[in-house]
Amino acid sequence: MNYTKTFTSWLVSTPKKTRLTRLEKVLVGLVAGGGVIATLAVMWPSQEDLQIHASSPARATRMNTATQVAPAMQVATVVAPAAPVNTVDAGTTEVAGKRPLIAVQDDEPVAEDEIEEPGDGPTDYESVALKDLDRGDVESAFTNLRKHLYRHEPTAEVLLQIGRLGRQLKELAVAEQALLDAGALDPSDAEIPVELGRIYLDSGALQDARWQARQAIRLDKNNTAAWNLAGRVAMAESEWQRAEQAFRQAAGLVPTDAMVHNNLGLLYIHMGRGAAAVDSLETSVALFDAEVPDFVYNNLGLAYELNKQIEDAREAYHLALAANPDYAKARVNMERVNKMEVTQTQTQTQTATKATDADDVPTDDDGDFEFEDS
Repeated sequence: MNYTKTFTSWLVSTPKKTRLTRLEKVLVGLVAGGGVIATLAVMWPSQEDLQIHASSPARATRMNTATQVAPAMQVATVVAPAAPVNTVDAGTTEVAGKRPLIAVQDDEPVAEDEIEEPGDGPTDYESVALKDLDRGDVESAFTNLRKHLYRHEPTAEVLLQIGRLGRQLKELAVAEQALLDAGALDPSDAEIPVELGRIYLDSGALQDARWQARQAIRLDKNNTAAWNLAGRVAMAESEWQRAEQAFRQAAGLVPTDAMVHNNLGLLYIHMGRGAAAVDSLETSVALFDAEVPDFVYNNLGLAYELNKQIEDAREAYHLALAANPDYAKARVNMERVNKMEVTQTQTQTQTATKATDADDVPTDDDGDFEFEDS
């Protein structure tokens, strides 16, 4: 072994601090046993060398390969997740657990009759929202519930109410997020997927609506609204038999639910079953009593028309227009029925004239006319 060459190479490649450490080893080696031991002491890598070389991945790899040192056992290190960062617009304050899409800051003015007396503390926006609902002011109630949410921890009940009002106001993005958050807080409430399903049905997302209806039924098999939603989704998908089963299930749970009977009657109109449609829609009108919606009268008119009860159909359309003079569908249906009656009268007159004229021979087509289906 060429000790001179080895020692020279070592001097060039080794840092000064390390050389001093190695020289101490040389002295010890000389005292202990001579030149060979001293040389080995110089060339053997210290822990400090390994740390220096490990600072460079490439150099560490070369060091491990050259010295054939077994890699140390890897120890799994659990790193605590970083705290979530909420991104909001400049100038706003985000409250933990509340979404800026749903919550509304409460710095907006309120009506004078809603301002509490000095010393009573902040405005109770949840109570104000209830008063809004009593007055029928859905939009104000929606805003005040969101203000309440800005100050307080969210609850499933408040979020569900925000979702319902948002759907009525066509604030579908806010309504959907509120209901998703409500479902996370209370996964056992069947009313939450029912409301979500209604949103998806209104927006045409039938697959999502169907899934939410099934989820609601799984949570509560006796929930009439869940079965009614399932029927509406099936009807939108033209799955008539499945829709009928769902509506019948809902009607069996609550026989006095006027809206379920309306939906069942409308289904029978689509199926071409005039008599069944008339029966269901007459039941719906009777259950609504003095507050029959305009669309129920319109649907009843369609059922009468399908069942060839033209005079009754015209009366039903008249009632629909009396409830809502701007109801365009009822007006179109009324005009069609009136034209049908004129055509029918003219045809009957022509048939009577031909029957009294000996020179005319009636044909098989006399008295026929086209029925314009709605």
